Amino acid sequence: LKKQGVTVRDLGDEERGKMARAIEPWVKEKAAEYSASGVPGEELFERYMALVKAEGGKPVYDYKIR
Repeated sequence: LKKQGVTVRDLGDEERGKMARAIEPWVKEKAAEYSASGVPGEELFERYMALVKAEGGKPVYDYKIR
């Protein structure tokens, strides 16, 4: 994005953590919507987060989906 002239700012882990906590209700809502439509939303989200961590990702916040 920087190469395209976009200003990119690194908010740091503390601010990213605040943002992640702020959207947790939305994440839970989306997971529930998927589950209600027959797709295992909670399980998919938990599996995604497990894969991120297994590959060395370090989420700034650990969502509690269920």
